[in-house]
Amino acid sequence: MRTRYDVYMDNLPLDAVDPAIYVTDVQETPVSYDATTLQRAKGDGLRVLRRLRDSKQVRVSFMVRETDVDRRRDMIQRAAAWAMGGRYLSLGDRPGQRLRVVCDTLPSVTSALRWTQDLIMVFTAYAMPYWEADTPIRASFTGKSGTASIRQAGTASCFLEADIANTSGATLTSLSMTADGQKMAFSGLALGAGKTLKIYYDENWILRAEVDGASVLAQRTEDSADDLILPPGRSTTVTIEASHAVSVTLKARGLWL
Repeated sequence: MRTRYDVYMDNLPLDAVDPAIYVTDVQETPVSYDATTLQRAKGDGLRVLRRLRDSKQVRVSFMVRETDVDRRRDMIQRAAAWAMGGRYLSLGDRPGQRLRVVCDTLPSVTSALRWTQDLIMVFTAYAMPYWEADTPIRASFTGKSGTASIRQAGTASCFLEADIANTSGATLTSLSMTADGQKMAFSGLALGAGKTLKIYYDENWILRAEVDGASVLAQRTEDSADDLILPPGRSTTVTIEASHAVSVTLKARGLWL
């Protein structure tokens, strides 16, 4: 059963490493922001041009209730392997959410005598410094042109992904999706019948657009947005226009502060 102190790495709980391991505290450190500013032409103050969230850290404190020095050291080493060997951190008090992390601080034994001392692990999310939904929200559309509505959970704006299958008997040459005033369009696609265009973000949150594993990002039009960003807490209408009939599955992973 999950409690507020449960810590999971790729769905494996820390105490599964050994029953003698007890999580004592979990702390989410204050978020770091990087602001780009410009001095006002007249008067005091600055104009904020860009404000980015740099990273997010989670500090996990635990203890190993084992007096035998060799066994205790072995448990700590296995806990370190647990921390280094995974990708997604999840917590008992954040059900349905995960954080893509690397372990920046591994536990170390500073005293063989004080076997009840707390040990520390620090995890940092760099590529996506937000908690993301375990499972994306989905919406679907079938036809040549029309709309679909998708409502993302979360407290921060997130990114739209899509699987677009050519269901016509002809080659699909052009496609566009518009959401919240942003458009992503492709031309010269040459998407054959039965083929699927996948627009998604990889584990480092880099945009990919692929057909059979081959990138088609070069087919994006010059007026295309870099990303289709959905605002939190409300439904967004997505408009799809294609040269031939398609079956579209829209996806979005909610993000939390």
